[in-house]
Amino acid sequence: MRTKTFCGAFAWTIHRVRIVQYHQYLTRFFEDVLKSSNSSGFTQFFYRSRSTVLITLFVASGKRGHFHSLETILQTIPNRIVSRTTIKNILDEGVEQKFFLKTIDETDNRRRVYQLNTNLEPEIINWVKRQQRIFDLNIDWSTKKLQPLFSKKLSII
Repeated sequence: MRTKTFCGAFAWTIHRVRIVQYHQYLTRFFEDVLKSSNSSGFTQFFYRSRSTVLITLFVASGKRGHFHSLETILQTIPNRIVSRTTIKNILDEGVEQKFFLKTIDETDNRRRVYQLNTNLEPEIINWVKRQQRIFDLNIDWSTKKLQPLFSKKLSII
């Protein structure tokens, strides 16, 4: 038994399966975004615009000791995508609604850094799990490693 890469008609079949899955993924993603957009609280804030999604994801990606300041966000998200004023307004609204926490940086008392409110962790974990189901991602939570969707090799006799 030997392993070969995709070829001929078999490759076309695999390609068609991927196209079908692609449409299924987009349909499930669309339905989730639509449902989430009609909800209230943090989820409504998160899905309000591309700008809020980008800023919230970036703020949420910060770790203790490496939270993001306004300057870091401005350096990371290009001005042509989100303006400085919009970023500042989203951060201020997130702090006002207690979605974000604004604290003094541990390493520089002059800097203010933003982090996601820890009360939102269960909601974020549920969001990650929904994305996992939507895109059929196989994540081993014990090792936190993603198993690729199309990584299986085919055996041909």
